Amino acid sequence: MKLQPILIVLLIALVLTTGTFWFLKTYEYKAVDEYVGLRGEANSNPLFAARLFLQRMGIPAERKDNLQTLPPLDTVLLLDMPDNSLSRQKMDNILAWVERGGHLITHPATIQQDADLIPNNEELRTIKRGKGLMTLVANLDRIENTAIGDEARANAKFLWQLVHKHHAVPAGVWLIHQDAMPPLWQLIWKHAWALVLTLALLLPLTLLALSPRFGPLIPQPAPGRRRILEHIHASGLFMWQRHRKHGDTQYHDFIAAAEQLTKSTRTQHDNTHPDA
Repeated sequence: MKLQPILIVLLIALVLTTGTFWFLKTYEYKAVDEYVGLRGEANSNPLFAARLFLQRMGIPAERKDNLQTLPPLDTVLLLDMPDNSLSRQKMDNILAWVERGGHLITHPATIQQDADLIPNNEELRTIKRGKGLMTLVANLDRIENTAIGDEARANAKFLWQLVHKHHAVPAGVWLIHQDAMPPLWQLIWKHAWALVLTLALLLPLTLLALSPRFGPLIPQPAPGRRRILEHIHASGLFMWQRHRKHGDTQYHDFIAAAEQLTKSTRTQHDNTHPDA
């Protein structure tokens, strides 16, 4: 065996061993926290952390994606939406809900109110409206995902105080950050459920009616035979009417032939059989 291949193998093994030993001495495995941003619902819903906080504190909090309906009067309605994103009709419905006893928390611009309602040195202003309360907040960014978990928990306390300004123990909190149009199937079911049920019933019946039939068709019953004398009587009546109106010369020949046929028929067939 040649010595040169052995030396090459030993040299490669020495280099790999030395490199591995140096790497293990120089580097060490260490877990490092790296910010990767918000994911899932937290990335699309800025009030996700606020909802979790309220739920852990024992208050039923729900996410709502539209204002098709309003909550019960003992439930707080928190709107963190872009400015002027609500229609006039929805704003009127919300304000009427507040007057009946509801509690609304929002930014003034969301309901098209003047921001000057909140003094510069204050964070919020509460306005009594009918039996309810409006809490206008200068900056709702404090309760969004990236701010509510501050080290001092000041923003979480701020949210806690907001939801308790009108009700000592609110029955729940609706958190809304957008007024999205509901899916098409929900609108169809809400406004045309009777039509949907009718079509659902007619569709299988239509398919059944259009489907091919198997087996032969039911045969039509054969028409019953009439007695020969009835044919003779009908023909005689027809010839008599023609003779009476037009003086048909063939009438007498027909009478003679009919009498002869009648005699032969009566002698050849029994009258007790109606089909004769």
